Amino acid sequence: MKIKILILLAAIAVFASCAEIGREAASWMEIGDEETIPGQYHFLESDGTKIFLPKVFKRYSISEMQKVMDSLLDGAAYEYEVARLNDLKDEKGEFYIFYDEESGSSYLINTLQYMPMSKDQAQELLGFMKYNTNRDLSTKGVEFEKLQAVYSGVPEKYIFKAQYKLSESKKNKEWYHSSYIVTSNMKTVYIQLVTGFEVDFDPYITKTIL
Repeated sequence: MKIKILILLAAIAVFASCAEIGREAASWMEIGDEETIPGQYHFLESDGTKIFLPKVFKRYSISEMQKVMDSLLDGAAYEYEVARLNDLKDEKGEFYIFYDEESGSSYLINTLQYMPMSKDQAQELLGFMKYNTNRDLSTKGVEFEKLQAVYSGVPEKYIFKAQYKLSESKKNKEWYHSSYIVTSNMKTVYIQLVTGFEVDFDPYITKTIL
């Protein structure tokens, strides 16, 4: 597993995101049975991947997303998030943004080179994410808590998930960051979901078709 990819996967949104603005507004927050969850497929033209999302999510360009952030974030938070988007865009593979204006939730997905990963390597990645996040948060007044880390499958076909709660107690703000790596059929995608509320998005992730 290349260190550059590890660094990419360890990047966590460390400022209050657009999601915090509308954290009570999600119409899809209560996800029921996996087979009947409402939503629609989106086709990623770069490699034929299909992702399943709630219908309120719409595809955004980088410039469109920057305008959204400019209207909701200030100063260092805006600069950091723009830099994070650009870093994701500059990685090998393609980068797509989907955004729910109602709740301020964002779904970012990178198509990566095929990356088989064992359970031990997933544990190594989790430690790397913790290290990088601690380093980034140490001077920003943001606290983070790991809520869940799950690896299921085998090195050639797996889903890895790491979910964190981030908060700024002085500003009474909190938001949630979920990272997923999905590998199947000799393809790998990296997904970041940022919301202003805790939600189990797994039923949508498991419907990803690679």
